[in-house]
Amino acid sequence: MPINLRFLHGEIIHDLMQSFYSICIKQDLVPGLLKRVIREEMYLEFTVKTVGEDRKYEAFLDFVEAPIPFGLDTTIQKLKNVCHDDIEAIDLIDQALQRNGGKRAKLETIVDSDASIELSTVSKKSTRPDGTSREAGLRTLRKHAPEFHQKVLNGELSVNRACIEAGLRKVPTLLETAKKAVQKMKPHELQEFKEWLACLS
Repeated sequence: MPINLRFLHGEIIHDLMQSFYSICIKQDLVPGLLKRVIREEMYLEFTVKTVGEDRKYEAFLDFVEAPIPFGLDTTIQKLKNVCHDDIEAIDLIDQALQRNGGKRAKLETIVDSDASIELSTVSKKSTRPDGTSREAGLRTLRKHAPEFHQKVLNGELSVNRACIEAGLRKVPTLLETAKKAVQKMKPHELQEFKEWLACLS
């Protein structure tokens, strides 16, 4: 990769780190920066701005969990929490995790421009998080109904509605909805519900 491109990647990733840890509440910038980092796969190879050292990753998860300034030094869940309202960012995070199967990859640190390379193999494995039903729905749409997946990203449909319209989820019946509601009732609510049913009979 050209040196200038590695430096550009490092600049964007540095901005992402600063926004993520900003005490001035700049976290609203995180989703946009993160989307660019993932789309262009900047985390695979970049120059760390603060130390001038080149860093390569094969797994997005390694980049996320690597200590500052070599990574975001956070967890996938915290990253998702910051990006919660940006459905496209959530989807891209999931895609990045899916690409590597959730396994730890080899980390390469390029020591100098003469391509003297130090390899540090991380033997641990990390299980890819399954995520929420929303993320599972996005994954299903991405695989089986890309046109509806795009509608979700465009803000035209919710994940659940898109899955239903694509025929990937059935609309629950009133009885099924009622059963789920009853299961969540507290004892006093259940008693009131029983008394209400008795009045109907």
